[in-house]
Amino acid sequence: HPEDFSPYVKIISVDPKSTDYYSGSIIDETDKTFTVLTCWHGMDGMDKDNTKTTVNLMPLNPPNQFDIKPVSCYALFVKSEEQRDLALFKITKLPNVKIKSLTISKNTAGAGEELIAWGYVPTSNKVIRNTVIIKDYTSWTDKGVSFLATYGRSELGPSGGPLVKNNEVYGTLSFRDTSRGCVAFCPHNEILEFLESK
Repeated sequence: HPEDFSPYVKIISVDPKSTDYYSGSIIDETDKTFTVLTCWHGMDGMDKDNTKTTVNLMPLNPPNQFDIKPVSCYALFVKSEEQRDLALFKITKLPNVKIKSLTISKNTAGAGEELIAWGYVPTSNKVIRNTVIIKDYTSWTDKGVSFLATYGRSELGPSGGPLVKNNEVYGTLSFRDTSRGCVAFCPHNEILEFLESK
């Protein structure tokens, strides 16, 4: 019987010199594949030709929160973009794995609105859920890309994880600006443009 898995995934990229742990989300599916959205910087500095990336799917309702057994899938790199700090992978669907994909929001979150940032730290398979509050869309503009600024926590590892409300993605976690006490996400409008670009 099919088992339900979370749309929030843990990603591991390994090349001959290093291993990087980051997060991502399932945003689409076909008959044969799931599409995984994450951050570009998860693989930054790696030898792209010799990097192996796996996506760990976590059960939605694990019987034991302290011993969560992931299903690991080989990830096929699709594309990435440094300016927006976004990357896209595809994984092959497995029998008996059911995932309800998230959708990218077409709405803008207003200042003061509360959303949830999801992701994983390297040492655990238990998903982290951080409440963040929207500051603005104008604090950081880099090479023409405006990042969404939020107030809230951010650990090491949830980079690439989604900012979510009502199963819609409003951003992907990009970086923390300690001088301003903010966490920055690539916003939904930039994600939509990235997905549509060749």
